[in-house]
Amino acid sequence: MELGEQLKKLEVAQAIREDQLTLRHPTLARLRPRPPRASKALAAPLPANTALIEYSLTEKPLAFVVTKKGLSVHALPLNLPNLTRQIAALQSACQSESKETKSAVRSLVQSLIAPLAKPLSGKTRLIICPDGALWDLPFALLCPKQTVSLAHSASFWRGDRTIASPKILVYANPELGPQARFTLCPIITPDRPIKIPDRPIKTPDRDLVSALEDAVTRAGALSALPGAESEARAIAKHFPGAVVRRGNAAQETSFIKEAGQFSLLHLASHAFLNNAAPMLSSLVLSAPALESTDDGFLTAREVLSLTLNAELVVLSACNTGQGEKQLGEGVIGLSWAFLAAGAQQLVVTQWSVNDEATARFMDFFYTALKEKKSPADALHQAHRALQQSGKWRHPHYWAGFSLIGTTT
Repeated sequence: MELGEQLKKLEVAQAIREDQLTLRHPTLARLRPRPPRASKALAAPLPANTALIEYSLTEKPLAFVVTKKGLSVHALPLNLPNLTRQIAALQSACQSESKETKSAVRSLVQSLIAPLAKPLSGKTRLIICPDGALWDLPFALLCPKQTVSLAHSASFWRGDRTIASPKILVYANPELGPQARFTLCPIITPDRPIKIPDRPIKTPDRDLVSALEDAVTRAGALSALPGAESEARAIAKHFPGAVVRRGNAAQETSFIKEAGQFSLLHLASHAFLNNAAPMLSSLVLSAPALESTDDGFLTAREVLSLTLNAELVVLSACNTGQGEKQLGEGVIGLSWAFLAAGAQQLVVTQWSVNDEATARFMDFFYTALKEKKSPADALHQAHRALQQSGKWRHPHYWAGFSLIGTTT
């Protein structure tokens, strides 16, 4: 028994070490970044209405702003421990529609946006490169009048891209199978604690953090997702040629085989976030057949092994934009893995999303894509639509959806 426990610990340590090696050596993930561009090269292609903002949370916090006129550098009136508390306060306020967010937003705007007022004057589009804890901020809430997208680095950002005639693959509302599948899952052990930012289990919303076994036991099983089913129907309505896999057809095996053939991937399911080993964070797909070698959990590590040609990936589960923050790499987890595998743009969530509201949000989003809007503009349009809807106006329902862009 003692040797068995030691073996488990060694396996966990080895898995984490392998993930770290992959992250430290980009060639292992087929990442070959272009050399950084100078500020003049960055400014040249920028439209007059656009600004690039790169934050640096060093001992003396700075913001670098690039516009058509060139580069400007701004000192930020930040106390880093206080900033962390402010971000946590806003995240907490966004977890429930019963909480007020205005005061937390106001203080963060004063620290992060107001000092940049001069170069941002008249700008309707912002590309923001966060640093550290800023990846946890819903910048769409801080800058509601602008179209906002995120990037890992201003040096590598190449611009918004519209998707002219997307070839779409949708995996939605998978057949979840028996409860034992989750409690016995090999990626979920006491040595690999899982933070569960999931679409709701039985109830409309649920706490951001809980133990998986407790959650499954309390609910009886992970619930089906009628909102995810609605998302699939809405996408098929707007894009009749979309290939939709739902229920038992939403298998991990088939996704791995066919994902590289499509220019737009949409996955609507539950998600598990593993902070101890971020490359084991996973999307839940259908319970596999007994003879299958797959477990039905699409991990970030498995995504990293794919070769994707997707212009856009939409991860419509909870906290898909969360993970381990590493200097120079951004947030390591599901979102990083999809970008590393070849995705050009990614829609992710920053907290636990409401199933019904998410379905409504995605309907607005795909309506805008059908109208030839860029993903950034489509996301902004969906943000505004929910914000003005009355029922879904609280930031809890819309502000957590972000777009991350990468190089082209």
